[in-house]
Amino acid sequence: KKDFLRNMVHRARKIMSKMSLFAGNAGQKRWHRLERQCWSASHSSLDRSIIGKLADNQNPEANYLLQAIQDSKSLFMFYHNGKILVDTSNNGLNTSIAWRPHQAVQQLNLRFHELENDSSPEYSTFVLLGKNRSSKTVNEKKDYPITVENENENKLNYEFHFAVDASVINENDLCAQLQKGKNDIVTELISPRSLLGKMNLADVTVVGQAVSRMNWHNEVRFCRRTGRPIYPSGAGHRKIDPLETNRRLNTTYPRTDPVAIMLVTSADGSKCLLGRTKRRHKSNMYSCLAGFIEQSESVEDAVRRETFEESGIVVGDDVQIVGSQPWPIGAAGHTELMLGCIARAETDVINFDEDEMSDVRWFNRDEVREMLQRSFDANPLGDASENPLVVPPPYAIAHHLIKSWAENNHMSSNNPATKILSLVASAVAGALLAVLVQSRL
Repeated sequence: KKDFLRNMVHRARKIMSKMSLFAGNAGQKRWHRLERQCWSASHSSLDRSIIGKLADNQNPEANYLLQAIQDSKSLFMFYHNGKILVDTSNNGLNTSIAWRPHQAVQQLNLRFHELENDSSPEYSTFVLLGKNRSSKTVNEKKDYPITVENENENKLNYEFHFAVDASVINENDLCAQLQKGKNDIVTELISPRSLLGKMNLADVTVVGQAVSRMNWHNEVRFCRRTGRPIYPSGAGHRKIDPLETNRRLNTTYPRTDPVAIMLVTSADGSKCLLGRTKRRHKSNMYSCLAGFIEQSESVEDAVRRETFEESGIVVGDDVQIVGSQPWPIGAAGHTELMLGCIARAETDVINFDEDEMSDVRWFNRDEVREMLQRSFDANPLGDASENPLVVPPPYAIAHHLIKSWAENNHMSSNNPATKILSLVASAVAGALLAVLVQSRL
């Protein structure tokens, strides 16, 4: 009888657990995928599918497509030591990419690694960004290139768009030579981060794609295996060692660093955990905890490890991946892939790492909603001693993780519906246990 009762209690506990889980889910709103993020290729005004045609060095279409850079109907944007050339007007209120025709490249007398098959530092790099989504598909059976007349704008619909590294030219000379011929337009070099909020989302996305490739080209100049110089290939989307005959060994591909960024909620769902790094110890901005994912580590394990390392908070099994965002302006100029997660804490006592964090604390929903509202102000960031606290602005995935939690009132276990359903589940499970025992006895 003891063994039987022990078995019945075990079975009843499993029933109670499943019914409690059902009750909790019934009282909660599921986490939905976050909206498409800034920098995402889905926002780009350019069709990038043509880049796939350059994946094979032996593909005969590669040389065919590389002719596009010499086409007078292609457009070019310019990169210079981490900055992007833009046209601004109306006292900086209107900012757009400074697209220039092929004649501008000729005017600068730039020579390119990929066209010259040379890795010499005096040569420049170009990257094929794509073609207009409104352009007709290139017909490989006809003579290159194909363009169409845009009757609405009464001008040619340019086919291909490139980014060009003009860092070999003096910054002031570059701006002067590429100045647009209108008195109300200023042509200048601006860092990509400062363009956020000033430029439309489609242009920002193209800038991110260009900057991520150019930063990688400038950092990776030698073969990781042999130490020999390497030069761009595939219209700027990889690098090759010309002396290596093995095609599997001679190619170097762009680097992307995966980062787990997580909104950690309290066990009852009524608070969320936000922190401020030591590097920004004076800032009034609090954000989600985040950290790089180690080799052979899952995203979920990285969330648990980084949360404990930075805050001392223990996260259990409840970790959900809800969205992602490319971040081309990451640490040390590297491109990062931010993997957004929601996690539930099992403890609430904070013991943060003072070497990495200046502060970590719990915030309730009312506090977070006020911080979210302030993040939309014109100049929300500043010194914490003089400005109210804020969360990251809307172009960051952290903003949307925080917003999703703040607007989701059902995630708290204090929700009356959740409590009632949990009590019902316990009562039903208890009755089932009594029936099972009585039938046996």
